Amino acid sequence: DHPQLITQLALTEIVRGHGERAQRRLDAAVDRGVADAELLLLRGRLNLERGALETARVDLAEVYRTRPTLPRALGLLVRTLVALKDKTAAIAALTRAEKFGLLGPNRRAMLAELQLLAGDRAGALRNLKLAMRQGGRTDNLKRNLALLLADEENEQERARELANQLALTQRFDPDAWDLLGYAYLRLDVPVTAEKMFRRALDLNAAAEGPARPGSHYRLGLALEALGRSEEAAAAFERAGALNDRFLRKPGQELPAPVHDLILTEAAS
Repeated sequence: DHPQLITQLALTEIVRGHGERAQRRLDAAVDRGVADAELLLLRGRLNLERGALETARVDLAEVYRTRPTLPRALGLLVRTLVALKDKTAAIAALTRAEKFGLLGPNRRAMLAELQLLAGDRAGALRNLKLAMRQGGRTDNLKRNLALLLADEENEQERARELANQLALTQRFDPDAWDLLGYAYLRLDVPVTAEKMFRRALDLNAAAEGPARPGSHYRLGLALEALGRSEEAAAAFERAGALNDRFLRKPGQELPAPVHDLILTEAAS
């Protein structure tokens, strides 16, 4: 039994459209105790693709433990952990990757997205900034960085600049205008914020998109800041009716008024 030969035969079977046969070959090899990192990596990939997530996790975790720099080992493991909704393990795997120089801008941005979803805003902000310095320029990266900078004193103008870039390049995306509205709201410019939130809602209505309770909620914040309490109350009521996470009365803050705007490839 030669692991490399078994792996090559399985790859050939996959190319020829015989994925199940390849799976059986790899399973039999592992059952006989014949396994190396590349064999386990291939079996882990097949199990991930067919939805056998726990089995994939065991194989890929072992590969990453013993040969962390093997191509695709980290990516496949993180994909599996995200599919299993295990953010803690995914964050740990990506954090370990920094020791091996494996965190390019895209992976670092993914780490930040997971940290943001897990509530680690400080860690997320650090990694989003580092990802930008590494040359990362994806829309998700800009969006999440803008969201965090908007809540940072002395960083709010930078947040507005990033949000404005997104709105100019994604003119028909409600999320982009919603984010720009939030940036203006944090800059204490509620007049412009109201316009941006209404634009987001109008674009969404024109596209017959899903309900946007967060947009109504943030519109309420802008209206409240403008002293238009009755309109604000109506906006808050609409937001709460669409999603009870946004239930709110005037003067009562929510802990995360933009949690619905955290857009992440890692979570998809």
